[in-house]
Amino acid sequence: MTKILRTRQAVAELLGFENFAEYSLAAKMAGSVEEVLAFLGDLAERSQSAAHNEYAALTEMAGHPLAAWDTAYYAERFKERTYAISDEQLKAYFPSQHVLHGMFALAEQLYDIRLVAIDGVSVWHDTEQ
Repeated sequence: MTKILRTRQAVAELLGFENFAEYSLAAKMAGSVEEVLAFLGDLAERSQSAAHNEYAALTEMAGHPLAAWDTAYYAERFKERTYAISDEQLKAYFPSQHVLHGMFALAEQLYDIRLVAIDGVSVWHDTEQ
């Protein structure tokens, strides 16, 4: 991790930026690191009460204080109980091949690029299943 951070800092300085955050922002909508930090601070402040309310509802449903690894399980149970829907039911409407096709089509439209499979390359997950 330290090597990565040092390399990022070196790249940023070589390109005339004070740090990697400024380098990263050069091609993005945000005007400065300060603007990003202000946005994130505002977002955290505005969402804090909703997050506390959601956590309280999950804790109440669980009947005990939640550990970090409990939240995904109880969030799914909460969604099933509150909205009568589950992730498993939603999967039927979003088959992976259709989602991938739509994602690649969007990338083509937005960035004018074409993504194609390359035969003989080791991949993490075979999508042809």
